[in-house]
Amino acid sequence: LNGGAGADSLIGGAGDDTYIVDNAGDSVAENAAAGTDTVRTILAAYTLGANVENLTYIGTAAFAGTGNSLANTITGGVGNDTLNGGAGADSLIGGAGSDIYIIDDLADVVTEGVNEGTDLIRTVLSSYALTNIANVENLAFIGAGDFIGTGNALANTIIGGAGNDLLDGGAGNDTLNGGAGNDIYVVDS
Repeated sequence: LNGGAGADSLIGGAGDDTYIVDNAGDSVAENAAAGTDTVRTILAAYTLGANVENLTYIGTAAFAGTGNSLANTITGGVGNDTLNGGAGADSLIGGAGSDIYIIDDLADVVTEGVNEGTDLIRTVLSSYALTNIANVENLAFIGAGDFIGTGNALANTIIGGAGNDLLDGGAGNDTLNGGAGNDIYVVDS
């Protein structure tokens, strides 16, 4: 569904619908369990409404994409994107540029290509490891309490919070910053 120029109301039905959103005034309405639906947008920021599963940025600038309570797939573009799946087990695909991923569920999956910027995962989870995520360099804790953060084989920067953090950079030339609290740093030669 593509309303063209202007502020449009796009209403899907049963089946897998694709909505082209090119105006901040566009609205998307989708019923629950009515297929797997996708919003494709050129807007610099977009938040998925209820009952829409996927969000794809088709512009060329920086993008801020936010999901909903469903298991979303959110795909950025060539700019420096910020992708936040919201609640649910989400798939976040950054693309080129230095991207930021907001992770709030251990089942969230981050996909980042080789040499596609210097990327950052920001998480509220009390423990998070970059070990199974290729091509993401940096990790920051944005939650409350203690944090266990583990890096990967890249040169990581890992930032803790106000609690008593355990930071392990893994292989690579890492920078560990525990912030306030009594922190433990795991250092390898």
